[in-house]
Amino acid sequence: MYSGSFKWLPLPFDLTVLTAGLCSIILIFSVKKKLLVTTEIKQYFTIFFLICTAFLLSNFYSISTVYANSKSLSFIINILTFVYPIIVFDRISVIKVIKPIFLIVGVFIFIGLTYMYVNNLFEVFFHDAYMEEMTDLKIPSYLTIGIFLSTIVLICISKGLKLVPLIYILISVFFLFNLGGRGPIFNLLICTVAFLILTLGSKRIFTFKNVMILVVAFFMIVVFFDFKSLFISSEFFTFERFNPFDMSKSDPSTLRRIYLLQTGWESITNHPLFGLGIGSSGLILTGEDVTEFPHNLIIESMMEIGVIGGVLVVFFYAKFFITERKYLKNPELILLYVIALLYFLEDLKSGSFDAWRISLFWISIYLSEKRFYGRKQYS
Repeated sequence: MYSGSFKWLPLPFDLTVLTAGLCSIILIFSVKKKLLVTTEIKQYFTIFFLICTAFLLSNFYSISTVYANSKSLSFIINILTFVYPIIVFDRISVIKVIKPIFLIVGVFIFIGLTYMYVNNLFEVFFHDAYMEEMTDLKIPSYLTIGIFLSTIVLICISKGLKLVPLIYILISVFFLFNLGGRGPIFNLLICTVAFLILTLGSKRIFTFKNVMILVVAFFMIVVFFDFKSLFISSEFFTFERFNPFDMSKSDPSTLRRIYLLQTGWESITNHPLFGLGIGSSGLILTGEDVTEFPHNLIIESMMEIGVIGGVLVVFFYAKFFITERKYLKNPELILLYVIALLYFLEDLKSGSFDAWRISLFWISIYLSEKRFYGRKQYS
C-alpha cells in the first residue's frame, strides 16, 4: 500500500506490483478459512465493486490506451487492497500493530527531513517536484510525505498527553509547514477537531461553539501573523501560501487546480452519461495520453465513467462517514475513522484513483476491526 513512499530506492523491480503479487498469494490461501463477513461489509463490497467494474469495463470505449492500461492495473491493486484486510486479518487489534510501525517509519522520515532542512535542500527538492523535473531519484512528493506526517500526528494524539507523542507532534507539525503543502495541514486541523469531538464530545470544552472559535482563531493567525522567520522564506514557498484569502491570486498550484477542475467539468457536461472511459482524464486535461487527473475523485469519476460513477463514489463515502458515525464509541475505531477521513479529504484536493488504495485501506481495516466488536455494544 505504501510502496510509493519507497520509489527513491534504486530497486530493479516495481515494489507495488511485487507486493501486490505476494498479497494475492496470501489471499488465495486465506480464502479457505471461515470468513466473518457481515451484511454491512457485503454492502460496502457491492458499491465498491460496482465502481471498479464500471471503470474496468470502460476500457471498451475509452479514448485512452496508454494511461488506461496503467490505471487499470491500479484498479486491480485497489481491489486487492480493499479486500485484503477483510479476508486476511484475524481477530487482532490492528491499530496496535499499526502504531509502532508508523512511529518507527516516522523516525526515518524525521532524519531525512532534518538532513534536508539543515543542508537547505528543501527549496530545490520541492521546486523540482512541483515542476515535475525530477531526476532518476524518484523521491516521494511533498504531499505524500505531508499526509504521512499528518497520520503520525493523529496517532500520537490518540496516545494522550505523553512526552514522546508530544515530541512527535511538534516535530511533525514543524516539518509540515516547511513542506509547503497546505492540504495535509488544513485536513489535519479538521481531523484533529473531529477526533476531539468524537472522543470528548460530551465534555463542555469541546462544544460545537468552542470548536468553531478555535478553528476561526487558527485562520486569523494564518492571515494576520507572519512566521517566515521560523519557516522557509522564498519566492516559491512562503507562509502566505497558507492564507486562505490570498492564495488563489498568484499561487500557480491553486490556479492549476482551478483550471483542471474547470476543464474536467466541461468534459462532464459534454459527456455526462458514460464519460470518456478510464484514463481519459489525461487526454482531456492535457491533450496527450499521459497520467493526469483533476485532483478530485468525484470529478475524475464523472469524467471517465459518467455521472452515475460519480454518484456511486459519493454514496460509498457518504455511507461510511454518515452510517459509521453513530457506532463510534471504541477509541481504536474512532482513530481509524478519523484517519480514513484524513485521506478522503486529501483525495478531494489532491488525490486520484491511481492511489485510491491508501484511502481504501483505512476504511477496510476499520470494517475488519468493527466486525469483531459486534453491533450491540455500539447501539
